[in-house]
Amino acid sequence: MRRIGRTAAVVLVALLSAGPAAAATAATPAPPVVTTAAARPAVTVVYGFGDSPIGSWHAAVRPGGISFGTDGTHFIRHLTWSSWQPLAARAAGRYYIDNCVPDCAGGTYHEYRVTMVLYDVRVHHGRDYFAGMTLEWDQAGTVRQETLTWGTHGGTAVFWG
Repeated sequence: MRRIGRTAAVVLVALLSAGPAAAATAATPAPPVVTTAAARPAVTVVYGFGDSPIGSWHAAVRPGGISFGTDGTHFIRHLTWSSWQPLAARAAGRYYIDNCVPDCAGGTYHEYRVTMVLYDVRVHHGRDYFAGMTLEWDQAGTVRQETLTWGTHGGTAVFWG
């Protein structure tokens, strides 16, 4: 005769003492738990995170920052995500913009609170990603808004522009 563990024995005794209806109900198999990555719903990603131009090639979900282009003249850090849905995402953070005076290498970074909205979902290598971004910030009492897209922008390098 086969031996069963203590937990299985306790469950079996409980089912048998509850009567035939409970035993029949408990015998009905539960739906399987899905644990494979292929079976889980895909999550939309964003490109352009990291502290260098190399980071802008990697995809992320809820990154802590976004880099623009390859020149380092503006970037966003300290992102706090209030929403991340399949078709749109929203965050607040700090926008750093180089004034490029006297030139970009010798310029000064100015910091602004910014709101970012990601949208325009597209597919790249079978993965959904956000291709549209709108930024809004207050600069010296004037509300500024910028709309960016993820793409090549006439060249071969892919970046927000």
